[in-house]
Amino acid sequence: MENYLSEIHNKIVLRVHNWHNYPPHFHQELELIFMLEGANKACYNGKEYTISAGSVFFAMPNAIHSYKNQ
Repeated sequence: MENYLSEIHNKIVLRVHNWHNYPPHFHQELELIFMLEGANKACYNGKEYTISAGSVFFAMPNAIHSYKNQ
C-alpha cells in the first residue's frame, strides 16, 4: 500500500497562476482548477463555462479543454 500511495503522490502537481490562458489541449491526467479570485472562461468538450471565485472546475482525462481570461 505504501508504494501505491507514493506513486500517486509523485503525479500530483500544484501550480498557482494569476492568469489562465491555455489553447485547446488534452492529457491523461485529471485537471482540477480552483479559482481563488476573479473569473475565467473554460471550454470543455465544446461547451463554455464561467469559473468564478470560489468555484472548482474538473477536466477529465483525455477530454479536450481550454481556458481564456475574461
